[in-house]
Amino acid sequence: MFRPAVHSSFPLANADRDLILASDVGAIREFARKRTKSHLKKEEANKDLSSHFPYKYEHGDGGSLRYVFFPAVEQPKGLVVVFHGYLGFEVYPLRYGWKHFDLLLPYDNYGWKSLGSWFWGTDGKNYVEAMTQGLIREKMRERGTSQWFSMGASMGGFAALYHGIKHAADGVYVTTPIIDLKSKILEYRQRGVQTVYTELVAKEDIELAGAPDIYAEAGKAESLPPLFLIQNQYDRSNPFGTDTLPLLQQYEAKKGWLGLRVQPSIGHQGHDGSYEEAQYFFDLIATKAPPRVVDFYTQDAGH
Repeated sequence: MFRPAVHSSFPLANADRDLILASDVGAIREFARKRTKSHLKKEEANKDLSSHFPYKYEHGDGGSLRYVFFPAVEQPKGLVVVFHGYLGFEVYPLRYGWKHFDLLLPYDNYGWKSLGSWFWGTDGKNYVEAMTQGLIREKMRERGTSQWFSMGASMGGFAALYHGIKHAADGVYVTTPIIDLKSKILEYRQRGVQTVYTELVAKEDIELAGAPDIYAEAGKAESLPPLFLIQNQYDRSNPFGTDTLPLLQQYEAKKGWLGLRVQPSIGHQGHDGSYEEAQYFFDLIATKAPPRVVDFYTQDAGH
């Protein structure tokens, strides 16, 4: 998911060199699609992350949600909720709390083949959303914090946006988020393929009225949380023009704070987001400090 930026004279230091600035876009798209499919099959074959999420939150309606929690090293300024993407691999790099933020990583093992319900639910019922919000509020009460932030990539990016916008997070940091679930549901329905998308709504829901909708939540929100969004320009899973721009236009219309970085990568991977940058962004919001010039170098980069 996220990785720290490496100092380089090449401005897109963390982008996949095989996928950027390519002239034959069609051929590179196909290459990226096949490679992603191969990686996902390998990951799925070994997927059992329950040991990485040792705690269980029991919700009032009888449901439960596994999670892991890392307290801040010092006095917490807020709670950061890290929403994992497809297959939940983002848990591996996070083993300790951030200096001034508690870290909460809920585990969504609902949905099709238990591969995730977008932290929302299935069959038109948003029970996973309710459990997730219950867990967030419980941790905020326990830790005595009043601010919370969301972050994620891909499926986790959707969840970070959806929960962050609907439930008034204090800041959102996302990379290559899936935004328009309805178009994906329709696409897979037309192909007759069952996926983590199609499980979201009931089969009889032809109009997809029961599907979660980020655009609708942004339209209803009184104000929008500060958003830092990192996107690949040629991402077939989340087309920048059709999926991302409508959300950006809502931010423009409602005068929400928006940070945007778009790189000419082709495919869903290869973004340049980092946990370090997210932590810096959230810290500025929590302390209301003015921005300053910061280089996000890795320790092993010789700086």
